[in-house]
Amino acid sequence: SQKVEGEISEGKLKFGNNTFKLTVTNGTAKKVYTVVIIREDKRDTNALLSALSLSSGVIQFSPSTYEYETKVLYEISRIDVVATPEKETSRATITGNTDLKVGLNTIEIIVTSQKGNTQKYTIKITRLNEGETIGNNANIKNITVTGYEFLFDYSKTSYKLVIKNDDRLDIDVVMDDPSASYDILGNNNLKDGSVITIKTKSNDGTETKTYRIEITKPSYTMYYVIGGLLVALAIAIPIAFYLRYVKFNKELVDINGNRISKEEARQNNYRKKLKTTLPNKKNKKNLNEETVQPINNVPINTVIQNNANPTNAGVNNTNSTVIQPTPQYVVNIQENPAQNVVDNVNQSVPDLSSGKCPKCGRELLGTPSICPYCNTKLK
Repeated sequence: SQKVEGEISEGKLKFGNNTFKLTVTNGTAKKVYTVVIIREDKRDTNALLSALSLSSGVIQFSPSTYEYETKVLYEISRIDVVATPEKETSRATITGNTDLKVGLNTIEIIVTSQKGNTQKYTIKITRLNEGETIGNNANIKNITVTGYEFLFDYSKTSYKLVIKNDDRLDIDVVMDDPSASYDILGNNNLKDGSVITIKTKSNDGTETKTYRIEITKPSYTMYYVIGGLLVALAIAIPIAFYLRYVKFNKELVDINGNRISKEEARQNNYRKKLKTTLPNKKNKKNLNEETVQPINNVPINTVIQNNANPTNAGVNNTNSTVIQPTPQYVVNIQENPAQNVVDNVNQSVPDLSSGKCPKCGRELLGTPSICPYCNTKLK
């Protein structure tokens, strides 16, 4: 038969390796078995403090700074210490904070992690003699603002700072006396004209000072206005050129409504001529008054006749006869001079006593030989 002997236990496993040996006997034969059980250690090892404060005395705490110094008045014989570990599984033990003697005292804070690691913080407390003061210095030694050039002057308490669009500033204050304290007020929701106030207090409480930082933020309203104007111009200029183009193309027609080329319009100054030759709202003046002109400055009620050669008629022609039976006119209707005719004075003149063209019915000035509106010969 077989027999098993060895280190068999129902106790708790320790962290790390747990070794057990078993001996198996079978008659005269024996065999030893070794069993190793490893318990994984996941306990936290953090033994740092996240906060440290004193009921008396001033220190600037940092988790990675392990030694501090401060002074307290003679009246202080006990200091309450609040030490907060970074991990809830760690614990802090405080010693030396009671029955302070005059002179140097040492307070120790031992932080123990869950796994058993330790970290010691030391505070050296100097209890002053009776009647001795800690100091009444409430001055600031330096001020720095992250991201900005802040020119600190030891003799000044008022400053002006132009910032960007920040709602809050990262301000670092260094006191002239490390035991003095300070508070920063108004450093939230910064606007143009906001004032950040830094109030300081000496360690003995006898002195206070107030430092002011007036904030200036640039106004973006003008940039928005300029941007709007630029956008408006970017829209208006193309529209103006388009309307000008449309208007120009509408004017590229002759008096008969036929389109002409741009080059022809430029060379002949055609658009300018249209303003004086085509009837429109601005040119409602009777065309008889504009197009009917006397011959060689002879008054309009005088006709210079030359039956032999009408084309050579003139004031100085010796073969001419001056008569005043009926007013005759030269009518400039079209640009082609060949179409400007003068009726033969021997032709019979129809009855125009009504003063209107017998064809189009428009009012006439005098008795022209051709209607200036419809070009009808008045025979």
